[in-house]
Amino acid sequence: MKALVNPRKFVQRVGIIVVAGVAITGFITGQAAGASGSAGQAEHYSVHQGETLWSIANAVAPDQDPREYVAALVELNRLETANLTPGQDLILPQH
Repeated sequence: MKALVNPRKFVQRVGIIVVAGVAITGFITGQAAGASGSAGQAEHYSVHQGETLWSIANAVAPDQDPREYVAALVELNRLETANLTPGQDLILPQH
């Protein structure tokens, strides 16, 4: 009895479909990740000797309530303490 579908062509077609599916999925997830990012580049700040979160908030966002800015700094940088180290890189909240 003759096979209805050539097994070699069947495997080839399934392979093409799988590769196309993976490529489309990668494209869609890449687009979604790009859309969820911020509109611009994140601004970074390098901590200097003697600086505190409060002093950075006052220097970087003088027109904003420093308590709100410090809270945003802590959350954005996932800080567990208020201790800063000179040279530490902080991501600044957009204000």
